[in-house]
Amino acid sequence: MSPNNEKVIQIGGNSPDLNQVGGGTHSYKTWLVASIALVAAVALVASGIWSRVRANAKLRTETSQVALTAVSVVLPERTTPAQEIILPGNVQPFITSPIYSRTNGYLGKWYFDIGAHVKKGQLLAVIDTPEVD
Repeated sequence: MSPNNEKVIQIGGNSPDLNQVGGGTHSYKTWLVASIALVAAVALVASGIWSRVRANAKLRTETSQVALTAVSVVLPERTTPAQEIILPGNVQPFITSPIYSRTNGYLGKWYFDIGAHVKKGQLLAVIDTPEVD
């Protein structure tokens, strides 16, 4: 543009610069659009975070409720039997496991027979170990 074709608008005796004419409304619209976009973005992020926080809290409460085990307690009571039945029987194990000594030797003395009642700490037998001695 040449300086001869430019229009000069006078406002109150002052002529404004041509670069500033209409610039106020443009910056206001830009600011308004930017602030609306910023508010929308913040709202979107806040709603996403809030939904995750609520889902996490709901998961914790459901997990704590499911983790509790239901227990039914029954106290046994002794009653008088209506009729006593005595049946003959024999108790045998499903699997028999042999017990071996930890060292080689000979049984020197044997104090109790098989099936005898013993107390804790009583000596059952004495083993002579000539190889270890």
